[in-house]
Amino acid sequence: MILGIILVSLGLLAMFAAIQQLHYGRLSLSWPKVIGEVTEVRKREYKSQSGSKRHYYEMKYTYVVNHVTWEGNRYSFKAMHPDLVFSVGAATEIYYNPKNPKQSVIIPGISLNNFMFVEC
Repeated sequence: MILGIILVSLGLLAMFAAIQQLHYGRLSLSWPKVIGEVTEVRKREYKSQSGSKRHYYEMKYTYVVNHVTWEGNRYSFKAMHPDLVFSVGAATEIYYNPKNPKQSVIIPGISLNNFMFVEC
């Protein structure tokens, strides 16, 4: 019984997180944009469920809104990201939440991948 409650609770938390991603992904399509600068790029590796090596990139960037400098690290709200690599120092468009400028993204919107979590 307790295990069932724990599993249901974890499922609800995961569902809430997914709904939140979809919500902000949709909203980000109407966010204003500024030009920011990529400050850090790191290649990370992990093993897939099949045991093969996979990789992804983490990045950080800075941008200025109303004379305040912010730092972000979200590439997109999409579930799966392409291997799009930015160079440190590169200028790029940053979309930010006008109600909460610390919330930002480089690629706004959502995709069908938000609804599927399949690893090949």
